[in-house]
Amino acid sequence: MPSPRRLRSFAILALVVLAAACVDTLEPSKNRFGLVTYAAFTDEVRGYVMDPEAVFYDQTDLRYTPPPADSCVVAAYTPPVLVGSSFPTMSAGEALLSRVGAQRDSLRGAVEFGAFVYRPVRRTGIPFTPGDTVTVEIPGSPTGFPAATVILRTAEAFTADSIGIPETAEANLPLAWTAAPVSGSLMTVALRYGNAFSNGQLNEQVFCGFADDGSATIRAELLTGWRNAAPGLRESRMIRLRSRELEIDDRTTLTVLSSFARPIGAFSPR
Repeated sequence: MPSPRRLRSFAILALVVLAAACVDTLEPSKNRFGLVTYAAFTDEVRGYVMDPEAVFYDQTDLRYTPPPADSCVVAAYTPPVLVGSSFPTMSAGEALLSRVGAQRDSLRGAVEFGAFVYRPVRRTGIPFTPGDTVTVEIPGSPTGFPAATVILRTAEAFTADSIGIPETAEANLPLAWTAAPVSGSLMTVALRYGNAFSNGQLNEQVFCGFADDGSATIRAELLTGWRNAAPGLRESRMIRLRSRELEIDDRTTLTVLSSFARPIGAFSPR
């Protein structure tokens, strides 16, 4: 069975990227979009490791669109499934170079479930300290995605208070976590649950974006489903995000995204 971590690019893409439809023309978009993700995991021996991957899309209006700070919505939730990409993908060169501290790693591309995806040659995870600076160098391809270099501070580790269940319909839900040590990050919170129409699975969520200052509140009127969910049909996830967007030319955008989640997953070699 494929590793759940192989779903990460497509899951993150579905969460934070807006596909803007071309409403003025039936012709396909000529835009290109690159997404490089650095997700943090734990390792019993080495502490934290990151597991980068990159995908470069052609003929698409995909863009990285973080949720507005201090905003929440109730939305349907569907666990990510292994479906690959519905957008054409392309090469960005033979190998990408990722550097953090003295560690240098090559990411090489291969087709996975219909998408051309770059992953580290060494499938052992990259040791790092959350908050380190990472550099990704993309050599570019004459017939694909152009060359670029991006430097990004990785998302720092944090702890958070447990997320409770309001006892009354009028009660808000306070949240607290370790504030970011420097500006520029965003905290997202997802409360996932099974509502009255659930068949025993999580099917709805309250999804929020907050300024990463250590505290926030989810309003009572958004919490009906979370409060009334059946036991065993609730889960929460908090993710600190740091990103850097680069406009390479008038039709090419690159986003590098670093994430640190609670609960955080354990790294397992592919």
